[in-house]
Amino acid sequence: MVEQTGGTARFHVLGTGARDCVASYELEVWSGTGGANRSVQRGQAHLAKGGEPHLLDVALSGAAASRWSAKLHVRTSDGESYDVTRSSS
Repeated sequence: MVEQTGGTARFHVLGTGARDCVASYELEVWSGTGGANRSVQRGQAHLAKGGEPHLLDVALSGAAASRWSAKLHVRTSDGESYDVTRSSS
């Protein structure tokens, strides 16, 4: 989920599962002119069936918050994977 207010862009990554599993995730965010700034957040979380754990937050402010791209890659312990890509433009 991306929340853009004023001069800030906040990226919230939440996880839910149809069954208990472990999920590995990587959130890559590029910002600024030509993607000059880059941040990568990696981690692993235990997802409980029906739960909604908070995995991570990343915030951009100032000029970086106006032009950004983000890609989230998730792989679960039972072999499922997916990618989500978003951008400000």
